Amino acid sequence: MSAPLGLAVIGTNWISNSFVQSSHESTKFQLKAVYSRTIDTARKFISQTPSVEDASSVKAFDNLDEMLTGSDIDVVYIASPNSFHYEHGIKSLTAGKHIIVEKPFVSNADEVRGLYKLADTKGLFVIEAWRHIQEPNFLKLQSLLDNKKQREDKFGKIYGAHVSLAVYNPEYAKAPEDGKEANVVLPKFSGGCLWDVGCYSVAFIFALFGTPARQSYLPIVIRTGVDGGGNMIFHYTEETSKHKQKFVVHAQSSKLYVSHAPTEIYCEKGTIRINGVSSITEINTIEFIPHGSSTGEELANTKPEYSDLLNLTWEAREFGRIIQEGDKKAEARLRDLSLDILIAMEEMRKSNGIFFGSDR
Repeated sequence: MSAPLGLAVIGTNWISNSFVQSSHESTKFQLKAVYSRTIDTARKFISQTPSVEDASSVKAFDNLDEMLTGSDIDVVYIASPNSFHYEHGIKSLTAGKHIIVEKPFVSNADEVRGLYKLADTKGLFVIEAWRHIQEPNFLKLQSLLDNKKQREDKFGKIYGAHVSLAVYNPEYAKAPEDGKEANVVLPKFSGGCLWDVGCYSVAFIFALFGTPARQSYLPIVIRTGVDGGGNMIFHYTEETSKHKQKFVVHAQSSKLYVSHAPTEIYCEKGTIRINGVSSITEINTIEFIPHGSSTGEELANTKPEYSDLLNLTWEAREFGRIIQEGDKKAEARLRDLSLDILIAMEEMRKSNGIFFGSDR
């Protein structure tokens, strides 16, 4: 077994805490350093992360350049505000570190290409932290659809799908009384629903069906100039669909309301209904309901091995494996997916007049 990769973290929010604990659970990583703008915040993060058994073994930094000189750091996990992902990624790669970047990857497709170009000159790995497409039940669904004979025998043709992910956040719904808007709703920090949670739906759709021929977005633009939610439409042709079929996928995404609707895939022989914590994350049931039946067949593992927090262990295992084994083919597949997602998302937001500070 390979020795754990030395891990450094940029960003001390809840997702960083979850990733660190999951990365330890995966046995692929060992936390070595934490960066925050204040040293006290970095130290507090270390002391309050349950999987850190010895806080003195992890160094706290308020100087990013200094942290990146550490010879015990192999990988940097970047979970800073969205608009800083590119800058922090460039710095980390320049210092000779592999990077795992929390979704949304960066602010636009040119920034993705810039990270890839620099990583290639350094022989380093760049991975976007899509957790939900590494979960076992998503991979189960993907394998069912990718096996042509199995798909055609059981489901028949794919006619379309509806993907749902809407989680209420009051920071989107109304202006704060003190007038201090959260980063997540500000254009200068690459905020908005599409970059916040809509990207999960886009990744789910692209990973499952392939990159569409075209896409469109009908957003609800809020007071700050970013989207609070909206409806996406993805058009697939026989040439662009992984399954060589023509169909349309609709997706709703919002931070202005909650959706309790399942995600459904409509097929010639029935409907595949998917239920998870937010419909497409932490999937707990995949039910196939044949035409004419009121009951369905369960296709998923209904008791998946999820961690106590978020299910980040599966992605940590896979990303650690890719880096330890030098699996450039697996990384290339993830790279292509991330770039296609960013190209589509950038086109959807810009076509609706939503611009970030990084676009100027």
